[in-house]
Amino acid sequence: MSKEAVSIQVADVSAFARSLGMALRERHALRPAPPGQVELLNLIARAQG
Repeated sequence: MSKEAVSIQVADVSAFARSLGMALRERHALRPAPPGQVELLNLIARAQG
């Protein structure tokens, strides 16, 4: 399966970082193991808004 590069633009990097950090802390409280690739991409997409 080929991979397609997808770029994102972040209008407010500070808000993006806060949102992603909060999501990672909440996830870590439930499961201490690091997120997998797909889950991390989902967290990034949600943080983007």
